[in-house]
Order: sequence, then structure tokens, then C-alpha cells
Amino acid sequence: MALLSTVSMLGCQPKGSDSKALDLADMDQSIAPGDDFYQYANGGWLKTAKIPDDRTRYGAFDVLQEQTEERVKDILFRAADRKGDTTDVDFVKIGDFFASGMDTATIEEVGLQPIFPDLEMISTLADPKDLIREIARERAIGGSSPFYVSVEQDSKEATSMILSFYQSGLGMPDRDYYFDESENGQKLRDAYMEMLVKTFELLGKDENVAKGIAKDVFDFEKRLAAASLTRLQYRDPHLVYNKLTVPELAKVAPNIDWDLYFQNLGIEKPAALLVDNPKFLTEVSNMVKDVPINVWADYLTAQFMSSYSSCLNAKYENIAFDFYGRALSGQQVQQPRWKRVMRQTQGALGEAIGKFYVAECFPPEAKQRMQELVQNLRKTYRERMGQLTWMSDETKQKAQEKLDAITVKIGYPDTWRDYSALSVARDSYAYNVRNAYTYRFNRTMAKLGKPIDRTEWFMTPQTVNAYYNPTMNEIVFPAAILQPPFFDMKADDAVNYGGIGVVIGHEITHGFDDQGRQYNKEGNLENWWSAEDSLRFTEYSQLLVDEFNAFDVIDGIHINGKLTLGENLADYGGLTISVHALEGVLANEQGAADKKIDGFTPLQRFFLSYAKIWRNLTRDQELIRRLKDDVHAPGKYRVDGGVYNIDEFYTAFEVNPSSPYYREPAKRPTIW
Repeated sequence: MALLSTVSMLGCQPKGSDSKALDLADMDQSIAPGDDFYQYANGGWLKTAKIPDDRTRYGAFDVLQEQTEERVKDILFRAADRKGDTTDVDFVKIGDFFASGMDTATIEEVGLQPIFPDLEMISTLADPKDLIREIARERAIGGSSPFYVSVEQDSKEATSMILSFYQSGLGMPDRDYYFDESENGQKLRDAYMEMLVKTFELLGKDENVAKGIAKDVFDFEKRLAAASLTRLQYRDPHLVYNKLTVPELAKVAPNIDWDLYFQNLGIEKPAALLVDNPKFLTEVSNMVKDVPINVWADYLTAQFMSSYSSCLNAKYENIAFDFYGRALSGQQVQQPRWKRVMRQTQGALGEAIGKFYVAECFPPEAKQRMQELVQNLRKTYRERMGQLTWMSDETKQKAQEKLDAITVKIGYPDTWRDYSALSVARDSYAYNVRNAYTYRFNRTMAKLGKPIDRTEWFMTPQTVNAYYNPTMNEIVFPAAILQPPFFDMKADDAVNYGGIGVVIGHEITHGFDDQGRQYNKEGNLENWWSAEDSLRFTEYSQLLVDEFNAFDVIDGIHINGKLTLGENLADYGGLTISVHALEGVLANEQGAADKKIDGFTPLQRFFLSYAKIWRNLTRDQELIRRLKDDVHAPGKYRVDGGVYNIDEFYTAFEVNPSSPYYREPAKRPTIW
């Protein structure tokens, strides 16, 4: 970090950072706040903004992501050009990895040669034992197979790491795509089939043969899809917790040689393991027995090609983009080469890049201010819990204990990841991508039987996002999200509480949403609620389910209120706690609550700030995709579905019962 300490922080400030935190030109004040607050707050911006051709949506998150990517781009190009401390091994590895991906001349020259040995190995599978060896090998080199194995915390013994199996292996984003009988669903299946056909044509098959192979692969995946849990089912942590011994696993999936699998995975046979969906493994076992080995080989070939599409020549990369970008999400053109290579470099060496990003772009005072905000939000949350009338004292006490036990991580990890085991060469992009897959695999498997690492981060500092981890009971805020419009050191409290304050409250609330509340303060999946309190919580939550189910977004497609419940609860909790925290701050200064900026009170600016962070434009195809498989509601509905449940909003903007979006007090959840 010291080698970059002389770089000016001004070099990392986004253009326009000295402008007002809220721009009145972004609003449409011809619309009343009670008629459609999202349009009122963002209408001006929505009229002038355009989605770039290389994006599927564009909004506040994307603008900030663009700014962050430009800073990372500068780091990567400097590293690739050796303009820095070349005695720093991480700096050299970053540069070599990025340079190999930008070397399109070599990538085009070698074509598919880097993966020919793997394709040859797949094509020569002769029997089930060969197949099991290959499935294990694929996991180590980044290929895909019907099930995914990892090492994770045991949800019921959160201090232990355990081998965990997950349903996987689909080429389309979700099981439901294989059964969607709508016109759009059929178009997507046709586009996916076209991608498969072109893939096998690229590998030397004639068109008719390629079509036959593609149908076999699709039918294979459809069987996997039929056995897969839905996304809604997957939100039940008890349903996906199935602890088995190896003999029990052998009964669930008798046609898989598990001793051979573990041997080729390079691990000892575990005493116990977790399986998310035993019925899925049973179906995979059935397929080992009744699906011809050549169909298995074709399926694994398609999956392997997809996994490596980003590091192959342009011809295959374009084939993959036509489905995953254009057909699935409506993206018009691929993103610039440097962005695509940057994503791979970030995936391989994310914390190494983060080390330089933090040194150049994250001032210490931002972390200190963030710590103060978190402390105030947590204090307000605790006070609100103490005032709840619907929750019993016993449950209330345990909730407060869990709140107090939440670990907070801000900015970046205390210890940077060690990449010494990752080999990087400047002359082979596919080699580097493969080595990165293997490095991550080895690092994951090494956790088996070890104590949990509470210092580990699951996002890099340059990620514009935040998360709550239920088994760690922690909230994490990477450095990149601590920038405008979420967090602005120059802005008034109202803007910051409406931005990052709500984000903080949102992540805390995930510890108490319909999923998070099922974990105790130690991170164990354990019921600590009384039956009566659980019933009341469910009743209040149903108000949000009903509200979001009613939103007709596009072409008669509604939001799935149950699928998005966790995020909607978190938005509601974040708004509720942050607005009360702001009121507490304003109460400390006489007249502060009435002090206007640009004609708006602090409470009004709070809600305007919240609306600003969720403004976005989304392509229709991407919107349809997200309504099918995203646990987040679209931005407009996170605003309108959120603020109209908050009593303080009605006071701030004098919204009355005649307003179209007015919600009767009885229909507003009063959970927190």
C-alpha cells in the first residue's frame, strides 16, 4: 500500500463530485409526490438518460460502477505496462493476467488449441468410472457438471466447515426457462438451441449432426431442471439443509462411485456432508445409469465451452454473447475488450487489485465516518426493537443480542489474500483463466476441517455493493459503495441517511428478514422466536407480499412478492431505521428539522436521496429476465413499494388519502 501513498486522492474523485448531492433538474415536480414518487424524484433524469448499447440497464449503481471501473482500468493498464513497482509480485501478476487477455492477436492465432486436451479427454469417456473422474476434474479446472461441490459453513454448526453439494449444471439461467411456455420463453429456448448448434459446428460437426447433439444436450439439461428446486423453494434454509454420511449419500445416489469421486477431487472421504437437494442427486445418479456416455460427453463439452467462452477466440465468444447477452438480456453490443478482461482479472486477483484500489481511492476519513453511521443505525435499531409492541420480551431480548453481535466490516479486509500459489503467464490467457479456477478450487478445498476464517471477505473492495452473511452474522460494505450517490462526505446528513444509511439498515435487516431471522446470533440455523411472534411476523410480511404481487411491471408480468420478500423487508427496515436515526440527529440541533436546502426539508431530502439511488432504465428483455429469477424488485418498485409504507413520508410530503399510491395505515407493515 505504501508504494502508492503519494497518489493524490483527487485522482479518484468522480467528475462532478463538487456538485450538489441532489440535482433539481433530475426531478419532475409536475408530478405530485403522492401520485408517483419515483417519477417525481427522477422524472427529469428518466427523460434524458439512455442505456448504453453495451449495457442491459443503466442507473445510479451503473454510473458509480463505471467510475470505479475506470479507476481499476488505470491500475490494470499501468500494471500491464510495468509502470509501477515491479518488485511487487501482485502488481506483476495483475499486469501479466490483464495483458494476456488484451493480447487478441495471440488469442486469435491459437484459437481453441488451449482447450483441445480437455475436449479430447471429455470425448474419450468410455464408462461411468471415466465419467465420475471427469466430473471431479471439471470442478478443479472451472468446468461445469450437474452438481457443484464446495466447502461452506455448516448452517447448524456455524463454527465448522463442511463439504457441500449444490444442484447445478444448467446452461440457461434457471430451471423455469426450460418449461416457460410463453412466446418469450420459446424464443429463448430457440436461441439457446442455436447457440448449442453453433458451438458444435465450431468444433467440426456438420449442421445436422450438431442439431442432433444440441437436442440431446437440451433434453439432458431439461431432466436436471425438472429435478431442481425452484428459486422460491431455495429460499427455505431448512429445505436445503440435508446432512448425510457417505453411506447415506450412496443410498441417495447409488450409481455414483463416491469413493472414486472423492479420490479424484483430492480429498479424504468426509464424515458428513451437506446436500441441498437429495432428489436432484438421485436423478443425476439415474442419468449416470441410463444416459449414453456419448450424450454425457456432449453435455460436458457444451458446459466446458461455456465456462471458457470469455478466453477463447472472437468467433466463439460472439456465439456465447448472442445468447447470454443479446437474446437473454437485450444487450446490443459486447462491452469493450478491456472491461471483459478486467472482469476475469478481478475474478482471479480481486483482492490484489483491491489493495491498490484502496491505497489510491479510499480515504481513511470515509471509513471513520461510516463507522459513526453504522453505530448510530445500530443504536436506533436497538431502541426501535425495545419499543415493539407486537414482539414478546423474550424474543425481543434475543433479537437485540443478535443485533449487538453483528460484525461490521468496512472498506477492505485487514489482511490481503495470498496469491503466491496462483501461477500467471503473460503469453496465455486461457492458461491464466484455468490456473485461476484451480487456485480458487484448491483454496476452497483447503478449508475443509479448518476453523472458519472470520476475516475473509466475499466481495472485493472495488465492488459497488454490500452484503449480510447469516452464518457469520456480519454486514460488509466494500470501499467502492462508499461514494456518491450512496455516501458523500460533502453532503448533508439527510442525503447520506437516505443513501448509505438505508443501505446499512437494509443489510442489518437481512439478519431479521424471513430468511435471516432463522439464524441465531452465532450464525446457526436455529429457531429462537416464539410461535406467536413468528405468526405476527409472517402476518406483517404478507402485507409486503400482497403489495408487490400487485405490481404489473411489463406485459402483464407481475413481481413475485414471495421471491422478493427478503429484499423488500430489508428495504422497508432500512428506510424505517434510517429515517428514525436521521430524526435523532436532527433533534440534537434546534431548528435543524426545518432547515431547507433547495426548498426541501431534511426529511424530504432523505426520501429524494433514497429514490435517486434506485433510478434506472432497463431493457425490456432484461426486465423480463429479472422478474423471473431476481430476488430484487425493479428499482421503481423498490422506491414506490418502499416509501409509501413509511409514515414519515406522508408527513414529509403531505400525502393525503386521495393520492393514487396512498396506503391505508392498516396495510403498512409495522415490523420495525
